[in-house]
Amino acid sequence: MTMKTNDRATIIFTAVAIVMTCGAGVFFLFPPTPKQILAATTAIGSIVGLLLLLAVYFIPAIAGRQKRNAQAIFLLNLFLGWTFIGWVVALIWAHTKDSGER
Repeated sequence: MTMKTNDRATIIFTAVAIVMTCGAGVFFLFPPTPKQILAATTAIGSIVGLLLLLAVYFIPAIAGRQKRNAQAIFLLNLFLGWTFIGWVVALIWAHTKDSGER
């Protein structure tokens, strides 16, 4: 007896549906405690916050990525950006015109 393509798809779909239903069932049978929810939320919030801080920190490098000295702006931002003065210098450098531009 050979199995048709349609039958295989039905079996795979049914297996996926059963696994997903069991997973959801476990969640409803054993719901997370408020402490677990808080821990997960805190972890996700920390990751999002860290990514936002990194994006703000590298604004000069992002703004200067099309410049001739983009690599130097990035390195200045990377190593001296934490001093704020280095960050401001990198930001100004990223927004100045390259020599020869009009």
